[in-house]
Amino acid sequence: MTAAFVTLLVLAPAVPAQAHTGLISSDPADDSTAQTTPERIQLRFTDPMSSEFSKVSITIGTSPRRVLVVDPETSGSTVSVDLSDVELPPPPRGSGDVAWDVAYRVISADGHPVDGTIRFTAPLPPATTLGDTGSHESKSPKAEPSTAAAKSNGGDFRSTAILIGVGVALACLLPLSILLWVIKRDQRRRRATSE
Repeated sequence: MTAAFVTLLVLAPAVPAQAHTGLISSDPADDSTAQTTPERIQLRFTDPMSSEFSKVSITIGTSPRRVLVVDPETSGSTVSVDLSDVELPPPPRGSGDVAWDVAYRVISADGHPVDGTIRFTAPLPPATTLGDTGSHESKSPKAEPSTAAAKSNGGDFRSTAILIGVGVALACLLPLSILLWVIKRDQRRRRATSE
């Protein structure tokens, strides 16, 4: 019995303990320097992740520091954040590279919460230029149809009001013309009878 107990004690450490869910890698990688502004940040975990209750916040080391809280996309064990439509702050003067702190709190498919932070350095997109003004101008025509629609709606209203006015006038004038016609016809008959 003692031998069996000692054997269990010796073999027990060899039994693999259940591994906890954790971060395997990221893109951009932790403690790396990206050459361009990332359009997407990906976090890869050991286990599949749940798409519910997952949050990612990105702190960009400008002055003042900009914090973006986003809802990530989940696909299996990969959690990703699409930055293509996110408004990023302009780069600081003198250097385009800033520190990005990506804090995540996600839930694995089996319900274990996982949180942590990765940090990398990457440039920010250039500040607004004349080219960006052109892009704003390209967006302005989108507002023009609504203005044109408002004008056309106003024109439609006026046309409708005119048609209603003409209809009311005709509705009033038609009985009056019939009445005048009947009166004249009676007068002619009376004249014809008297003659």
